[in-house]
Amino acid sequence: MDGETLIQIGTLLTVVIGLFGILIGIKKHNEQTTALILIEYAKRYEIIMASLPQEVQEVFYSRGTDFKTTEKVDRNVLEYFKLC
Repeated sequence: MDGETLIQIGTLLTVVIGLFGILIGIKKHNEQTTALILIEYAKRYEIIMASLPQEVQEVFYSRGTDFKTTEKVDRNVLEYFKLC
């Protein structure tokens, strides 16, 4: 092997390693973006659940307590179902 062939092989390996690094970077970026979307969704869910009156929250968690609905409760429940 002469010097020119070694340089070509080295260049090829460098390009392959570089492409591999780029692919790993894209994969990690997609994973982070997915995690951020999930965190944002969970935050919205938490805000909606916290805005519901206490008796409504009890219905969500205990399933069986009756409560009187109001316009605010109806609006918040609709926001909750929009997230589902």
